Amino acid sequence: MNEITLYASNVRGLASNTKYNRKITITNIETLRKALSVDYVPVSYKDNTRSIKNFISSNCIIVDLDNDHSDNEADFIDINKVKEAFPNVRFYVHYSRNNMKPKNGKSPRPKFHIIFFCNEITDEKAYSKLKQEIYDYFPYIDNNALDSARFFFGTENPQVEYVDGEITIDEFIKEAKIMKHCVFANNYHMKPNSLIMTSKLKTKPLETIEVSLDKLEVIQAYGHDNQITKYHNDIINLVNQNMKLIKERLNKMKTKCPQKT
Repeated sequence: MNEITLYASNVRGLASNTKYNRKITITNIETLRKALSVDYVPVSYKDNTRSIKNFISSNCIIVDLDNDHSDNEADFIDINKVKEAFPNVRFYVHYSRNNMKPKNGKSPRPKFHIIFFCNEITDEKAYSKLKQEIYDYFPYIDNNALDSARFFFGTENPQVEYVDGEITIDEFIKEAKIMKHCVFANNYHMKPNSLIMTSKLKTKPLETIEVSLDKLEVIQAYGHDNQITKYHNDIINLVNQNMKLIKERLNKMKTKCPQKT
């Protein structure tokens, strides 16, 4: 699945609007940018009228990240941290209208919407549950925007990005629940300078690996219920063989996004 569907209104910045009658298939950055110039939703609603009871279906999930969890710039979540938290998950990013602007007496900070791809969901409760599970896993998103009738403000000149990946957000959350080990339970994916990867045999998850980006070494690797698999040594060896590639990509990221001093 390489496309998602959004539903656009005919207005921008109007919270009281409930009509989203323009179905737009998003296949690339350009089609996304056109859709986001007005207020939009990721859900098809009965009679094109936004409300929980009118939920029909959706093939994407949008969450809001305003970085209101801290006023310390070092704690702010940017796109790179989102990618680290959701490895191999594909999503779009739409920077909010108040991105990097002071608001309500608070300093400028990254503000953006994450538009996750997902397999089609036709049950409202399942959709809302998945949004809650994303929040439980990544509690930096706005927990006031988890219901299935949430809309998102468009922007005049939409600034967007695409992050490629092989899996959808529902597949990722399902995998995290299946693995059910301390790497996810203890939020190691949110540790600074920590890279989380998942090893698979075809489509079956085997072990989740944590790599220290400071020391460039494997810290831990576990499968379901904190058990190692019969492939454990092969997995560790494969990661170590590719540590040079990890270092090269890390250096590229540092060059592209130098840290402030």
